Amino acid sequence: MTDPVVCDVGSDTFKVGFASERFPSQVIPSVIGKSRDGRCHHFGHDALQQRNEVTLSYAVQGGIIQNWEDAEGLLSHTIGTLTKDMYKDSKLLITEPAFNPVKNKKKMFEILIESMAFDNVKIANQSILVLYAHGLLSGMVVDCGEGTTQIVPVYEGFAPEHLVKRHPITGSLITKYLSSLLQVGSNSKFAYDMVTVKQIKEKLCY
Repeated sequence: MTDPVVCDVGSDTFKVGFASERFPSQVIPSVIGKSRDGRCHHFGHDALQQRNEVTLSYAVQGGIIQNWEDAEGLLSHTIGTLTKDMYKDSKLLITEPAFNPVKNKKKMFEILIESMAFDNVKIANQSILVLYAHGLLSGMVVDCGEGTTQIVPVYEGFAPEHLVKRHPITGSLITKYLSSLLQVGSNSKFAYDMVTVKQIKEKLCY
């Protein structure tokens, strides 16, 4: 396989596609559903559909990978589905947020090169890549995500971390707030189901 794989790792979704394509081919929620006995794992949308029968586990919290076993499972699943498991010895570009710990970078290289056998791996800052996609080297990127909201200044392709600012309001916080509003004067179980509340937020709120 000669076309490099591109992977965007987020608190809400994993997005995977090929470098030659304009949009990602695979977009799945960053969640794994584990059966009670721990023998069976469901990934992404399948896990959310089975959420009443499985225990949900989110690999990424606040934009940073916290559960590496789950993260490796999600990477193998999404990239394997995209490439039909023909990704070995190919190239990969994978994103990272600002303030990503060095130990996380080392662990990511270990998984991608040693476990998944990629030939060449590049880890790049999400905000810098956003500007590259618009043909820019400098600018201000406001990234409002599910687990983190960041304001990132970029100059000539470099993002000084001491200038990056984080904001406490995130997508997950808004979902929880909407859930609390729906619970007022309501006995509906859906007001307590964060997956359903998130769908309501995305379809009806503005």
